Amino acid sequence: MRALAVILSGVGLWLLFVVADFRWGFVPMHVSEGPESGLIVMGLTFFAGIGVSAAAMFLAVVQLRRMAGLRLLLGWCCVLLLGFAAVLII
Repeated sequence: MRALAVILSGVGLWLLFVVADFRWGFVPMHVSEGPESGLIVMGLTFFAGIGVSAAAMFLAVVQLRRMAGLRLLLGWCCVLLLGFAAVLII
């Protein structure tokens, strides 16, 4: 489950980058025609990223009792969730 938590946190980081890119437009992404399509993709990636990061954090919490080295992974998952909150607020 530790490997799954690492993979899910990597996917969460990628989704955070996608949301930040849609929010601030670092790289021009041509999703499809119309301004609302970008908002739909941003909303889907935002909620999927929160879900994936929360799942990774849950797996890290479950494994925390067995392995002492997972505190770093748990902290990383908390930083991911705070990153999604920062993108929403800023």
